[in-house]
Amino acid sequence: MTALQQLLDESRGTLALTPGEYEGPLVIRRPCTLDGNNSTLWAHRGPVLIVECPGVAIRNLRVENLSDDPAAVSIQARPDTAFSGVEARGLVKGVPGEGDNWTPPALIELGDFAPDSENSFTCTLHIPGRAALHCALEGIEITPRDLQPGSNVLKITVQPLRNNTIFYGEMILECRLSRRICLSGRARTGAPLRRNHPLSLPGAVPWQMQRPPEIFAPMEGQKAGQTVQQGQRLPLNFAQSSLRVLYAHARSLQPMNVDAYCFLLKGDGKVSGDEDLIFFGNSRSRDGAVAVSEAENTPLISVDYTRLPDWVQRAALCFSVYGDDPKQNFSQAVQPVMHVFSGDEEVFRFPLSSLATVKTVVAAEIYRYKGEWKISFVGSGYQSGLRKLCESYGVHVL
Repeated sequence: MTALQQLLDESRGTLALTPGEYEGPLVIRRPCTLDGNNSTLWAHRGPVLIVECPGVAIRNLRVENLSDDPAAVSIQARPDTAFSGVEARGLVKGVPGEGDNWTPPALIELGDFAPDSENSFTCTLHIPGRAALHCALEGIEITPRDLQPGSNVLKITVQPLRNNTIFYGEMILECRLSRRICLSGRARTGAPLRRNHPLSLPGAVPWQMQRPPEIFAPMEGQKAGQTVQQGQRLPLNFAQSSLRVLYAHARSLQPMNVDAYCFLLKGDGKVSGDEDLIFFGNSRSRDGAVAVSEAENTPLISVDYTRLPDWVQRAALCFSVYGDDPKQNFSQAVQPVMHVFSGDEEVFRFPLSSLATVKTVVAAEIYRYKGEWKISFVGSGYQSGLRKLCESYGVHVL
């Protein structure tokens, strides 16, 4: 029996949770009110929350199934269950208006568009019931806001943004339960002006970006690479110039998503433009020398350093815990490690044991030194998160 399950079973009437993270599954077997106080209930497989009896009200709770399976269930409830301020990630079963097989896309990617001009996009979103759409992202307008069951044509209007501005934000679909959809795009000189540009949305996409097979880094059965320490600098003198760098941890004390970032830097330590930040919204560099991807909570960076243009003096390899909650940081990761592969062989293993409450870490830097390439193991970062790191490298973040 989980600690939360015991609390619920022993409570009378209303159980108000202390804000935080709680591991499920949780089964409600008698009438009660569960007030999550904006907490998160999660599990690696579902259903995460199960309601078996009438007379149940659930408020202010986020329910997450962490599985990448599109058929994963987050909530199994009765038709008479009362929800208020409840957000779900994963399928919902037994709740009228939710649709047993409905999973909205996790990401709407607008791609590149012209700077200093208004751009607009259209897409068709299929929903099983009426919903209100909310988006607080500055400079973005989405219409209509009141959605009807069936197919809804959305218009996304982006106000003029300066060149090399990257935006990443969220919109919320609110019906009996709420769903979160991320938005991503970039203003770039040379990109076309978009006027009602149609977007194709999948019915469901994994929450984590899928790792392309060409940059897959095998872990099983591999000989461990050289263990390195913070501050150590080593030459990159391998037969293959393509490195694959991934982050992993043995387990986490709370659910957490870690994303990969690579900054391509000039001699002054700054990017030449925002397109030199390679991340999930701009997953490959212009010359194809750098790519990022993610699958099964394993973020990965692929770098062919001999293909980097001459102006690139350093490539900063970074990882960041997703979200604004300060409690979501690397202190929740048990035995965090950065693995570096050359070809299929692991060459370096860097334990990231000193991160504490850091949310964003510069794990390593690849840099030029007297005509040769080296790697420096940094292992330090920012408690304030990704924005501070981006600003330090000269990236504009909306």
